[in-house]
Amino acid sequence: MEQDTSQDERRSTFRFRAGALDVEASGPEGFTTKVFDEFKAVLLQRIESLSAEGVAGAQEETAGVGAGADAERSLGEFYRACAPSTEHARVTVFAYYRKRYQGVNTINQSVAEQMYNEVGEKLPKKVRNAFSDAARRERGWLKRVGKGTYEITGAGENMMRTTYAAAVG
Repeated sequence: MEQDTSQDERRSTFRFRAGALDVEASGPEGFTTKVFDEFKAVLLQRIESLSAEGVAGAQEETAGVGAGADAERSLGEFYRACAPSTEHARVTVFAYYRKRYQGVNTINQSVAEQMYNEVGEKLPKKVRNAFSDAARRERGWLKRVGKGTYEITGAGENMMRTTYAAAVG
């Protein structure tokens, strides 16, 4: 069934392609304008969140690489098994979890805050201090790889295997 359209009702098409992502909307101009505005808002929000995580974290997170069967272990389960008692140990546990179970090598304050909330742990007054404490020369569990972005080091992984051997497996 065809609809009669007046000359005042203009039709338009909005299309966005990037890699495997293909978004298209066709219809009355008001509809496609609304779809475009909503899409733009979601896209800008995602770009801002990725920027906050740093370029390295953004690239790894969007890659969606998991760690195979290990990816099924929940953060809460892993965290409770480790039961870290210091803030620098907590962020190191989070960094280890991200690398081993989520396939993401980096962590930042925003991600750590989400992980603290997920495990029901009270946020420290200054999360960034936990990162700098874990990255100090005498520990070296984390390494700064960008502005506010860290990754676990070999020393950090070794600490996880020795201190939390039962949890790490």
